[in-house]
Amino acid sequence: MKVSREAKLGLGIALIIVLIAAITAYLALGTTSFSPGDQVFQPSSADVVQAFVDEGLEVAAFYNVEDSPEWGTGMLPKTMEEGTRFELSGYSRGNEPAIGDVFRFATEEDQRVVSEYLETVGQSSGLFYTHVYETDGLLLKIDGSVPKPVADRYNEVFQREA
Repeated sequence: MKVSREAKLGLGIALIIVLIAAITAYLALGTTSFSPGDQVFQPSSADVVQAFVDEGLEVAAFYNVEDSPEWGTGMLPKTMEEGTRFELSGYSRGNEPAIGDVFRFATEEDQRVVSEYLETVGQSSGLFYTHVYETDGLLLKIDGSVPKPVADRYNEVFQREA
């Protein structure tokens, strides 16, 4: 089959237009990259806790983790980008309500540090056991005084919202 000179020229011009469009789009993005691990589209930790409330799960109070009086006094690595603490007053450790935390991380490494710490501490003593659930960029931690089936219900919402 013979292709006319005009058809070849038209195809060449179409390829050049596509190439120019691709270069223009690349330059418009600048150095911004959108990889699957980016936090841009993830909910905040407060959004996740609000979803617990919306689902009718017990959340007596919730606030930024840094507003907690004991924040910074423990050994938990502070590699999270932000976090929200919530109280489950129906369960307790001594005279204090059980606590849950949702943390959001900027990098996988930051999340891994906290995850491994919680796993190590939980294995070392039943007193420090916590239920830990994770997604890419988010971690849910609930006191071990909360029964696992209850913690698993929070995880269902957590997985859906993350």
